Amino acid sequence: MILRQVCRQVLGAVPEADAAGVTILRDGRPETVACIRDLVLDVEREQRRCGDGPGMVAVSTGEVVHVSGDEAER
Repeated sequence: MILRQVCRQVLGAVPEADAAGVTILRDGRPETVACIRDLVLDVEREQRRCGDGPGMVAVSTGEVVHVSGDEAER
């Protein structure tokens, strides 16, 4: 799948990244369609449940959101 290849390329291009995913809007709702590591799915699921998080910010603003490992632990 092309989107999974994109995730792999992100991991190669961003040295500090240990996971990557692609989330799209389908019928106005975010859906993760490709990822490297199941952690991505867990994080996305929790963000949707809470209605908050960097993925939700990116979806609502259309902006790229960077999260450090320290921030992700919170």
